[in-house]
Amino acid sequence: MSEYFQSTNSPYYAFATALPLLICYEVLVVVTQTPYWAIRNAADVWMRTFLLAFELKPQHLSFLMIGAMIIALPFARRYAQGVKLRPRYFAMILGESLLYSIVLGVVLRLVLSNLLLAIGGSDLGLLQNLALSIGAGLFEEFFFRVLLLGVLLWFIKHLIPSENLGGILAILLAAFLFSGSHYIGNMADSFTWYSFLYRWLAGVAFTGLYYFRGFAVTSCTHALYDIRVLL
Repeated sequence: MSEYFQSTNSPYYAFATALPLLICYEVLVVVTQTPYWAIRNAADVWMRTFLLAFELKPQHLSFLMIGAMIIALPFARRYAQGVKLRPRYFAMILGESLLYSIVLGVVLRLVLSNLLLAIGGSDLGLLQNLALSIGAGLFEEFFFRVLLLGVLLWFIKHLIPSENLGGILAILLAAFLFSGSHYIGNMADSFTWYSFLYRWLAGVAFTGLYYFRGFAVTSCTHALYDIRVLL
């Protein structure tokens, strides 16, 4: 069992898990789009906007991201030093992530019992909600946990001598920004303190899970959790 936890915590499994999530997400976006608009996760839109600054065409960005991930796989394998992809481990990742998503939902219900009335449900269709859920697990975890948390940890350590205190502040601030991001953009939710606090606590939980279990499990947990909330 220790081999499973060590292997699935590696960048190799992070890329190997993210690749099918990205493909599923892009397929669902294409299937559900109309001639006038397409549903995309907010963090995905931010990264696409950044890449457009390099004069890349929007229709090429999806292929670029998928191609970059495929190219990165052998490098991640070399970095992981002997870690092998095992089919049963992916099944175990899904099972572990499903368990965490259920536990997270139960805990947040107990902490904020009134909040479900404020955030539950969605007016979008089944496939659109699936796309948003998978996109949240993939892009939000990459943006807020991998990128933002890493930058905050680097920045805060130069301001605060205590590594533990700096780490806690970085986690709380990353979760704060994660929660706030849900109220920005065309698909933004209406702001309420209940929903903000709910998402902030969820952000803290996802950050802690990322710290202990890595990107693969955290991204799947986030996606499965959102699926349970939205569907």
